[in-house]
Amino acid sequence: MARIFKDEFHKILNNIPSLSPKEKDYLHQTFQHSLNDGLDAWELRQKISSLKLNQAYKYGEQGHLESNELEDVKRKLLDHLQ
Repeated sequence: MARIFKDEFHKILNNIPSLSPKEKDYLHQTFQHSLNDGLDAWELRQKISSLKLNQAYKYGEQGHLESNELEDVKRKLLDHLQ
């Protein structure tokens, strides 16, 4: 099974028009280290499903995602990966 690395992940995010720039930035920052060695599709879906607020990336006031926003981000990304 092919692994997904940073470049491909960025392309996936850019192909989801419903993601806001803030949401894309959150996902880029959250997954930047996980994607260094790549993730297969199953691993990526598992990591997305288990995301928690500010899990890997701490935002200032402007970048903070609320709980409902995080759930929307997870849904959008998982729907796209199905």
